[in-house]
Amino acid sequence: MTKNNYCASGFDIKCTKDVTYNDYFELCAELTKRFKVRVGKDWSCEGGFSFYFEDHCLQYKVMRHRMCENGRGMLEFPNIALPFWEKNEDILWKSGTKGSTFLKAFHGAPMWKMDELLVFKEILTKNGITCSNMPTEDSINKPYRVSF
Repeated sequence: MTKNNYCASGFDIKCTKDVTYNDYFELCAELTKRFKVRVGKDWSCEGGFSFYFEDHCLQYKVMRHRMCENGRGMLEFPNIALPFWEKNEDILWKSGTKGSTFLKAFHGAPMWKMDELLVFKEILTKNGITCSNMPTEDSINKPYRVSF
């Protein structure tokens, strides 16, 4: 039997400064510390943050981000292992880059909660990425159920 997979819309984001690869590496480290689960970069072409639950090896959830620069199409997220991002000061996203987030939970992982999104907002804002158009508690508690 297939476990449930869920999706819901997240919030919009905008870079208020240039964001480097090392900044993204540091974001993952801070998220790991705050959420007490392993957080890494998502391997999808749009990118995002993946949360891996050690006690349930198949369960994970992601916050995907679709970033666009100057109104152009979606920026492809680099397919490079996260450890190579540490101390890399090359620019990942220029100041002014905008995007939207999409929340997913796979293989029965718990769906996102509003308090988790508020922690994300706090950490991203502190690191030069503003969050707007936050979803409502109701919208994330009634996600789309998908089969994949």
